[in-house]
Amino acid sequence: MLLSATALGAFSVNVGGALLMARFRHVSGSLPRVAFLPAHSDAFSDIAAWPDPVVGLAIPAINADAVKSVWHAIRDKHAAAAKA
Repeated sequence: MLLSATALGAFSVNVGGALLMARFRHVSGSLPRVAFLPAHSDAFSDIAAWPDPVVGLAIPAINADAVKSVWHAIRDKHAAAAKA
């Protein structure tokens, strides 16, 4: 939860900075463009990081399915051994 709140805060700050700088990105001189580009890039990288929690939640589900499969194989083997 804390990580999500931090990520949301970082995203908000980066988008806000990019929006503020967007008005000045075509002004003559390099300073406005230099200020806009990192905020713009950081906002996109914040968006790109959101799949990480989704994948992080999917991995236990995938592993649980593997554990279930192994559990059934062991149970069947023990049942066959008990009958023999």
